[in-house]
Amino acid sequence: CMPELIGDTPVPFMSRIEAELGVPVFWTSKTRPGGALYSAWIEKLLDETQFASKRDPRAVLLAGVPSPAAREQATELCAALGVRVLGTIFPDLDFRRTPQMREASAVVWLDPVGWETIGDGPFLRHDLAVVRHHPPYGVAGTLAWLGRVASVLGLEGADQAFARVLEARAEDLDALRTQCRRRTVALIGDTADLELLVASRRALGFSAATLLGELGFNVRCLVYGPGGKADASRLRRARSPSGAGTIEFIPFSSKAQLDRQLARGVDLVFSHLNHDPRLEARGLLGFTEAAFEPGLDGLLRSGRRLLAKCEARPFPRHRGHLAL
Repeated sequence: CMPELIGDTPVPFMSRIEAELGVPVFWTSKTRPGGALYSAWIEKLLDETQFASKRDPRAVLLAGVPSPAAREQATELCAALGVRVLGTIFPDLDFRRTPQMREASAVVWLDPVGWETIGDGPFLRHDLAVVRHHPPYGVAGTLAWLGRVASVLGLEGADQAFARVLEARAEDLDALRTQCRRRTVALIGDTADLELLVASRRALGFSAATLLGELGFNVRCLVYGPGGKADASRLRRARSPSGAGTIEFIPFSSKAQLDRQLARGVDLVFSHLNHDPRLEARGLLGFTEAAFEPGLDGLLRSGRRLLAKCEARPFPRHRGHLAL
């Protein structure tokens, strides 16, 4: 905000950082669209890359990789298709760390959510195909992502490749579901809030309710509506594709009604509040979308993480004292 608010220039500051760290710095602003600037910067980096005259049609760059564990899972999924991952871009923009990228024929987005301002144009102009799809969260999401990668790259065998990856984890997943089926997770909000958590992939890149159902949790959606007029009918969705968990919708219109529902066998609640007295009074912990990770290994880690939160509740005989 320096140029817009106080009329100052960021150039000296940027120059000092570049001199100290030896990395290029560019300035972005929240007051104007940044897509063109990002595209120009990426175009510059790609122009400086000496691509091979003959590229490997099965060699790709991963983009939007949130963690080393996510990269490992994405690399395994690609390998199941016979695709070789050369390196990652975004959030890492230093192409010098990926010298093999000159052989790449495509950019495969693992999780494009939050990177919408990065257009496909610069990559396409450098003969790089772009795979941009919903991120591979959960069983159904991973299968869909793998199918899109295969489709764009002109490959076959996505279903068979996924079956092999799933089979290697089937025993662990079944054991985890057995434990999760004993637990109930609550998603709370008005119809707009729950639309984002139950049906929409636009905000998070996945449906939290679907992932919980794939893990085996019983999902209870508590829908707020003034005067008891909450309309959950348009939110109703079928059981998760794996058929592991259940989902139900219950309206409420007051704090007392919400408290009664929280006392009715709920083990965990989706909440962005670090200290929510409504949950603390019932000895309940919260979780957010950050609990979920992409891929099947990520699904297993997510389930174990959520189960640990469920098991961290105070003993039932102690919970009655928490509201005091």
